Amino acid sequence: MIGNERGAEYRTTRVEKSSFFLNREIESLISKTESIVINKLEGGDRQTAMKRLKVPPLSQKQQASTTFTLGLFSGCFIVLAAIILLSVIIPITWPQEPKWVGVRLFRGFFLLFLDVWLVGLNILGWTENGVNHVLIFEIDPRQHLTYQALMQISSYLFVVSLP
Repeated sequence: MIGNERGAEYRTTRVEKSSFFLNREIESLISKTESIVINKLEGGDRQTAMKRLKVPPLSQKQQASTTFTLGLFSGCFIVLAAIILLSVIIPITWPQEPKWVGVRLFRGFFLLFLDVWLVGLNILGWTENGVNHVLIFEIDPRQHLTYQALMQISSYLFVVSLP
């Protein structure tokens, strides 16, 4: 990218000669794990055991309904939030009405839903940058929520809790 060969040189001189790179113990552990699963858990059926051990691909195709409802609920929340901000800034009907009661009442839920939405945003960033967050956080790779599903749930809860 920048025409510098120092990274490749460092890899060949330091990384490829280090003990963790040359040690083949991990491969023996993998084969031992496979044999245990094949023999003890699956009764000798290698094909079923390999299906059980196989991790599904991490790049999942998003469903159109999830994308649609995420956009719908996010748009509804933005409109509702704008109306609430305008009603706080420009008091039209009842100037003596306390303005911050709703904020005090719903701020805990708002922060919880905002946190879930931001976790979805983090997962989006990790996915786009190639970070295997499923492995890092030890999430079940077969059944977990995608970033769109998290943001969809959070946006729905925003919309339901605001009015």
